[in-house]
Amino acid sequence: MKGNALKHIVLGMTIGLTVAGGTAYGAGTLRSIEVSMEPIFLVVNGQTVVDGTKTSTFFNGKTDVPLSLNYEGTTYVPLRFIGEAVGKNVKWENATNTITLTDKPDNSGNSPSNPAKPPIIAGELAASLKIDNGQFVFTVKNQTEQVKTFLLHVGHPFDYLINNEAGEKVLQYSDGKMFAQSIVEKTLKQGEEMTFTEPIPQLKPGTYTVDFWMYPPELNMKSSLCFQVK
Repeated sequence: MKGNALKHIVLGMTIGLTVAGGTAYGAGTLRSIEVSMEPIFLVVNGQTVVDGTKTSTFFNGKTDVPLSLNYEGTTYVPLRFIGEAVGKNVKWENATNTITLTDKPDNSGNSPSNPAKPPIIAGELAASLKIDNGQFVFTVKNQTEQVKTFLLHVGHPFDYLINNEAGEKVLQYSDGKMFAQSIVEKTLKQGEEMTFTEPIPQLKPGTYTVDFWMYPPELNMKSSLCFQVK
């Protein structure tokens, strides 16, 4: 990747890499290579797991490491992160250098059709957006290892913008509305989340993109998705 380009990926895997600056070292080969560590977007079953507008890290059990590397056009992501994000158990056998992925037991409530929640990523408040029963469902989750406190606009906690397939503005939620300017302090514990729902407005048949964000905008809590109206 060059410049400030952001990359979207669905799946990438790597194991046995450690990182120092922009150089990665293969543990078994001692070979030094130049890599890019620009942020990526990661989408699992239509849900944004990693927001590529900011740098993400992954806690590997010992320390925080970059969530992704790009080497000569190939993007690498920790296999444990990917496996757990899609509902798999991931096991490493050091004696035989073997990685085993298995389905989670049925009594866990997780399966390939009902993937596990993504593991906690150090250092991020993460936003996700989906459509459920004719509503936008916008969720902000504390994926850090500490309690997060921020200011929340109670009267105007979120906004969204809908564009058509040509990229033209169709409507914005806040247009023509008046909101109370009430601000409160909100606290999210580790792994805790808050959710906002809003009915999808009446739209003509077509393909649309919605950008959904939380106020104040300085929190940078936003997510987008494409949807169709038939």
